[in-house]
Amino acid sequence: MKKTSVLRLFLVILAAFTLFSTVAVAREQTRLSNPNVVGGEILGRGLLYGIFYDRAMSDVTAAGFSFGTVSNSLGSTALLIPAYFNYYFAKDESSVFATGGITLLANANSVVGTSPKVGNVTFSSGAVIPTAGLGFEDRGDAGFLFRATAYAMISSNLSLWAGFSFGYAF
Repeated sequence: MKKTSVLRLFLVILAAFTLFSTVAVAREQTRLSNPNVVGGEILGRGLLYGIFYDRAMSDVTAAGFSFGTVSNSLGSTALLIPAYFNYYFAKDESSVFATGGITLLANANSVVGTSPKVGNVTFSSGAVIPTAGLGFEDRGDAGFLFRATAYAMISSNLSLWAGFSFGYAF
């Protein structure tokens, strides 16, 4: 009888260990098991709000693009199309990351020399604006994604701000 109790306890511990180690492995691999992400951003690369898509290329890299709009000081709307690359400092589901890329100002001729109502960027004569950032990403097993990022945009001046992204990984 004592051997049976010890065997049962061993099997329960083994089952619990197997279950928890499987969950941990699955959470560590969510970037590659769910490589595509679609979502929205508030105060992100599109300045005020936007939508984005990105794809994990490895455990620690992803690339993507987004579309965003913001009204400028004259009341017209600027259309921003950022393309970016992310480098993750950890392979886990939660990681600090660095991001860099360019933002195409799709209607540059109509907004040149103006500033958006959000942020202190001045849209210069160029249609391409370099961007960089440092952030934190969390990907859940169910596909939910959250990012908080500090951005820098280099136009005729340097603009710094923080933004948030919410999405679904599949």
